Amino acid sequence: MKKDNDPTEQVQRRTTKLLSGLRTYDLRSLSRIEMTSNSGGRTCSDLELTEFVGIRAGYELLNRKYRKNHKELEKANARFTRSLEKLDALDGFGKATTFIDNVLNEVCGFKRKADEYFSEEMELVAACKRRIEHLKEQRVFIARFHRLLADHLFCLGHYRSALSLAKSSSAGCLCLTDIYEEAIVISEALLRGDTGPAHQWIQEANYKLKKSECFFEFDIRVFELYLLVKAGKRLEAIQHARKYLAGGLKPDDYQATKLGQAMLLLAMRTPEEVELKAAQNELNEQWICKRFHAAFTNFYSFSSLTPFSLAVKAGITAIKTHFCYSAKARHPDCVVCHPLINRLAFDLPFGNYDHSVLTCYQTGLLMNEENPPMALPNGYVYSEKVTYVSFSLLTHLNCLCNQSIIRYHVVLIGMSLCIRWRFGQLGLTLSISNLKLWLYVLVMG
Repeated sequence: MKKDNDPTEQVQRRTTKLLSGLRTYDLRSLSRIEMTSNSGGRTCSDLELTEFVGIRAGYELLNRKYRKNHKELEKANARFTRSLEKLDALDGFGKATTFIDNVLNEVCGFKRKADEYFSEEMELVAACKRRIEHLKEQRVFIARFHRLLADHLFCLGHYRSALSLAKSSSAGCLCLTDIYEEAIVISEALLRGDTGPAHQWIQEANYKLKKSECFFEFDIRVFELYLLVKAGKRLEAIQHARKYLAGGLKPDDYQATKLGQAMLLLAMRTPEEVELKAAQNELNEQWICKRFHAAFTNFYSFSSLTPFSLAVKAGITAIKTHFCYSAKARHPDCVVCHPLINRLAFDLPFGNYDHSVLTCYQTGLLMNEENPPMALPNGYVYSEKVTYVSFSLLTHLNCLCNQSIIRYHVVLIGMSLCIRWRFGQLGLTLSISNLKLWLYVLVMG
């Protein structure tokens, strides 16, 4: 058999091509997002701040999947190599033919498994690319809001709510649904007392957990000790502690403290006392779920201060003033004056303003020396540049002149100002252009 037609060589070349292709998607290329504004090529640091966590989490998911699949392919390749070594020791044509058929079936299964791994990892790479392309869009879509809210719910521990929001919104393909589903499976298994999925995740993520000095594996062993004592298997619990929890502990260490609290459970007589003591020392199911959440979010580079919460708090801080906490000065249109938002913003700093500004109600422009304010007799104030905006404004001015009511209608249409007044049945209209509104006010006064 030629080397080019050897199925082993084909699988090895395919695997090498797969691994070399995946290595190109490193953290720098996936997490560095250069967005330029209209003001001249300036990096948008706020976008990098809010989106780095999501990009990093997608990369970590791809990295963990790649390491797991790579180990599986190496094991399958080693088994295949060992089986080929047995070919020389076979006697007889029939045995050799049967053996070769078995080897070909194994190679076909190996190739099929490699194709599945390749498609899974390419889907994760495509998901990372979709998130990056989504961030390059200049407009802010509702999909980004849903995605940030889903990540926020996930960081708070509401896994099912985050998954439901991700699947029901238009940003489902941009959310990390694989991470949400994995967290749901492991957390629900821990609540049932099953540590199998947690151990499997630890084996796949152990390369990073060791670097971060995470004690989640130790916590799992302590939780298993609690389960054994709760089930009345005290001898097995002691053997479990000697096998997994003994050695290399400092007196003031976290592990030594937790081990001492776990060994106290052996002195409890009834299962009710064991559960009560475990809840008091935080060794029960709720505790291990919290520890898993901390380790899981730390592995995927999530933090308690999510981009969604940072954006909300920054927006509230920008408009928060001392008047929002004064019962007499609260405004119904102010967001911070709302009771719920007011309570949320209690610990946030106040917005600092060097000076106050006036804004025209009609145009939204600042009123300053270049755009001075103009007051009408009825108390309304507008800016001078309101005469240069092409929209219609209708203001009613009521004046008392010669013991008769004269009603003025000031209608602004583009650059032309028309003044109409009615006195009894007599009507007259004047059209004057390029004059200031306060001159009309003086003339009418």
